[in-house]
Amino acid sequence: MNRKTAIKKLASRINLMLPCIYSEELTAHALVIPFLQIVGSDEEMPESGSSISMLMKRRNGHSNFAIFQYNRLNIMVAYSHHQYNMDDCKTFLNDYWKKFRSKFGLITNGIKYEMYSAAMIYRNDYSKPLFNFCITTTHAGKINSILNQYQDLLVLN
Repeated sequence: MNRKTAIKKLASRINLMLPCIYSEELTAHALVIPFLQIVGSDEEMPESGSSISMLMKRRNGHSNFAIFQYNRLNIMVAYSHHQYNMDDCKTFLNDYWKKFRSKFGLITNGIKYEMYSAAMIYRNDYSKPLFNFCITTTHAGKINSILNQYQDLLVLN
């Protein structure tokens, strides 16, 4: 199945799953991880030798993901429950970035996705992300073209 079809199927499943997703952990496992798998990440430890790995971190009661590229932190993913305000994710991403210094930061509530560069996070400038989309309302072909446009930047697949 190609990525465009996988995105379309995930978007249609999201609307069915939302009433059952009542925590951040369920948001991660039902919405965020499946999307990252579609994009090209896998859920292995950084030491696995794969080009991109995903490791779940928990700090101060809030979960996030760290996506590694060749054992170096590439993307910090801060997520929240799909009903919460994503401004909290920006605060968490800023705090995590100050400690771990990733190249990019992705914030999401499992439905909306926004990607920021390290310079944007450093300046605390969240006014214009590198890219953003809502998986349930943005056409799957558009999301796929956005991901293709930033594929080298994200080093996916």
